[in-house]
Amino acid sequence: MNSPWRRRAFTLLELLAVLAILAGLAIPVFGRMKRHANQTACLSNLRPVAAAMLS
Repeated sequence: MNSPWRRRAFTLLELLAVLAILAGLAIPVFGRMKRHANQTACLSNLRPVAAAMLS
């Protein structure tokens, strides 16, 4: 009996495919976030050096 209001469950393969797609989208975003954090840390370390040179 296939009722029109009954939902079909996801198969494991479909779930893994969706997770792989989401991971493929998320990995580059995390790389950009890490690069930006490194740039911020570098800038933060250069400020005292510049202040010492100008004093």
